[in-house]
Amino acid sequence: MDRIWQWTWDRYVIAGTIGGGGKLEFTLIGDTVNVAARVEQLTKTTGDAILLTQQCVDSIASRPPGLIDRGFHVLKGKSAAVQVFGLR
Repeated sequence: MDRIWQWTWDRYVIAGTIGGGGKLEFTLIGDTVNVAARVEQLTKTTGDAILLTQQCVDSIASRPPGLIDRGFHVLKGKSAAVQVFGLR
């Protein structure tokens, strides 16, 4: 059961308003959000305005022209390196 939960949790985002006492904030929680934040930080290293993960590229019906393989990068909080691509 834990394995199924992990698989499901990795692909979903919890979105909602949290807080109380007159102070409410909208937030997103989940592994997807964390990976997106880490990949966004990689743009400073690679110099690309847009980076896509291999998982994102695989989910697109046809591979976009102008993808540049930026290799595998270790992201904080992830045990396996993630392959990223720049987009021209």
